[in-house]
Amino acid sequence: QDVRDHMRLMLDLILLAWRMDKTRVTTLVFNRDVSHMQFGFLDGVPNEQLHGISHHKDNPEKLAAYQRINQFHVEQLAYLLGRMRAIDEGAGATLLDNAMLLFGSNMFNGDSHDGRNLPLILAGHGGGSITGGQALDFGERPEEQQRACNLYLSLAQRMGLELKQFGDSIAPLEGLG
Repeated sequence: QDVRDHMRLMLDLILLAWRMDKTRVTTLVFNRDVSHMQFGFLDGVPNEQLHGISHHKDNPEKLAAYQRINQFHVEQLAYLLGRMRAIDEGAGATLLDNAMLLFGSNMFNGDSHDGRNLPLILAGHGGGSITGGQALDFGERPEEQQRACNLYLSLAQRMGLELKQFGDSIAPLEGLG
């Protein structure tokens, strides 16, 4: 089984479910952080397990391979976003305009198991509730304002859930729209 084909198939199935309005919430994990998946099909990536590559110990070859694997995952996101942008939902809006899609990882640095400063991508406009085309850096804010659960709370509220808290959230995240 080709990983590339499998990932595209999963993304196409998700798009089909959304277009048919069979679901409005979807979770997809490309692979786990302790995955035994190998990415030797990518240029410059040895045919080794991802978990071993993520523990790079600042080895330039492993860092380059890890970067290429992450780039591959972002390419899958770009494929999905492109397909969403092409789906007309009427009134001049696309599926991407009406959706909120969160892409990220549970670690910033797999070598040290560092879960702080997570790079997250929030795509879509949430039916007009999110301002796109911006990069928000929360690294300079106090730690309680950096919590990912603040973002999750903000997204849940934009979906109409009347939540005051989610996980360890303190308050909804400011600056989304």
